[in-house]
Amino acid sequence: MENRLKPATAGAIEDLRNANVKTIMATGDNVLTAVAVAKNCKLIDENSNVFIGDLIKAGNIDILQWTC
Repeated sequence: MENRLKPATAGAIEDLRNANVKTIMATGDNVLTAVAVAKNCKLIDENSNVFIGDLIKAGNIDILQWTC
């Protein structure tokens, strides 16, 4: 299986970047798939930091833990 970008996606992201609009991707997809898609549409490059959020149970409270 492979996630492919829609034909206009990379160009739309480039237009946003040229307009100084900060663009992020939030997904529930597999982390490796998400990173591959982000690289493919040039949302990130090899030197980009990728932040991954994970819900951790602390008793009866869910805490969002970020890793980079």
